[in-house]
Amino acid sequence: MPLVRSKFKKESDMIYISHLDLLRLLERTMRRAGIKPTFTQGFNKHPKISFAQALSLGIASQGEYVDIEIDSDMSGDEFKESMNKFLPEGIEFTKSKIVDKKSDSLMSIVTHARYMLNIILQGEISRDEAQTELDKFMEMEEILVKKKNKKGKIKEINIRTMVQSMAITFVEDGQMYINAVLSTGSAGNLKPDILLSSIADNTNLEFCPQDSRMQRQDMYIMDGEDMKSLI
Repeated sequence: MPLVRSKFKKESDMIYISHLDLLRLLERTMRRAGIKPTFTQGFNKHPKISFAQALSLGIASQGEYVDIEIDSDMSGDEFKESMNKFLPEGIEFTKSKIVDKKSDSLMSIVTHARYMLNIILQGEISRDEAQTELDKFMEMEEILVKKKNKKGKIKEINIRTMVQSMAITFVEDGQMYINAVLSTGSAGNLKPDILLSSIADNTNLEFCPQDSRMQRQDMYIMDGEDMKSLI
C-alpha cells in the first residue's frame, strides 16, 4: 500500500476553507477519482491523511504538503493527475511521489517556511529606508509577544529566534513585499500575522497588519545551514 507525498497549491476562494474542510475535500476527491485510501484501525476509522503544517485561514500557498496512504497501485504522477481532474479551482497538486512508508511524518521533519508578505504602507518611504528598519528589527536580541498555551494560560515568548531571514523584494506605490523565512513545525511555529504585528510595534514602518496579504511559498527541512525541499 503506497504512501504518496504530494505538494499542492491553495489559492483563490480555497484560502477560506478550514483545515478540516480541506481534509474532507481530499477524501471526496479521492472517491471521485476512484482512488482507495488506507484506513486507520479501531472504532473510528478514517483515511490515513496527514499534513506538514496547517495553514491559517485567509493565507494563500504555493507550497502545502500532504501524505496519503492509498490502497491503489499507481505512480506518483498518476496520483497527481487523477486528483487534479476532480479538485476544485484553487487547489492543485503540483508534485507527487511514492515514499517509504517508514518515512518520518511531514509534521515531524518540517522546520521552516518561506512567506511573501504584502504590506500596504501608510506613509512615504524608500526601499533603502524600509530595509534599514527591517535590519534594525533583525538586530534585536529579544522580541517578546504574548501567546496562549494549550492550557489557556498567557505567556510571553521570544520570537526573534524564529525569524530566519527577512528581505524586501519590492517597494512601490505604497506597497511593500517582504520575503521572510520563519520557523514552522513541531519544534517552533511562528505565524506570519504575529510577525507583521511585531514589525508594526517595533519599527517606524507605518502599516496596518490586518490589511496585509500573506502567501506561504514553500516549506523546508533545515539540514545544517541548508534548507531542503520536503519532496
